[in-house]
Amino acid sequence: TPAASGVRTAVPYVVGQWVRAEYFYGRQSIIDEVLGGNRNWLWLLGTRRIGKTSVLKQLEHLALIQPELGFLPVFWDLQGADRPDELHLDFADAILDSEDRLERIGVTLSEVHADDCFESLGRLRRMLISKGLRLLLLCDEVEELIQLNRQDPSLLRKLRRALHSRDGIRSVLASSSRLWQLAETDEDTSPFLDGFTPPLTLGALEDDAARQLIRQARLAEASRPEISDAEIQRICDLCGNHPYQIQLLCRR
Repeated sequence: TPAASGVRTAVPYVVGQWVRAEYFYGRQSIIDEVLGGNRNWLWLLGTRRIGKTSVLKQLEHLALIQPELGFLPVFWDLQGADRPDELHLDFADAILDSEDRLERIGVTLSEVHADDCFESLGRLRRMLISKGLRLLLLCDEVEELIQLNRQDPSLLRKLRRALHSRDGIRSVLASSSRLWQLAETDEDTSPFLDGFTPPLTLGALEDDAARQLIRQARLAEASRPEISDAEIQRICDLCGNHPYQIQLLCRR
């Protein structure tokens, strides 16, 4: 296993938490598709621990540091939103977490807040359009919508209309393959996932990104671990370029 030199600081590989900025590696084609492509409805599909939340957080980070892209990002975590009232509360939390970035463009919480998340989402979208911006809505743990659909199918119809608004919003969903359950419907309306398919699949990292992750290539040189090329290749082979497994093995 790789060992750090006595003169170097041990690198804190991140295990079990999302990463962004200098700790984020790879996924460039997906990031380019989301931030620079023509699709406004995107679905990030991946298994557990493959890095879906990290991709959303990196998209949020890039949108904030590159204002020329014209996006105002809002991260909406749906985990635990298995009841209609929780869906509304979780979106209110997402808006509250974005208060500082909204104030920087001259939008106050009172202008966009509503007890109903669909009303709040519409207000936010229209306010951003007036500022020459688009909402980048980054939705995590979207599997919760399956349970919501069982309780109240009309709720998903409203959400689909809100996410599919023609102007001022780019919607990104992140989930496992369980969300395919929303691809079919017995009703006359379009399925929830209509427009979000085909998904952008998150799999193993590409070889170069996996090696950079092991080297921690974005950190200052003095902070990187000393790992030989042979050790790096061995780690890649053992982990199949899976980002979570790489960081777990390197940390240990």
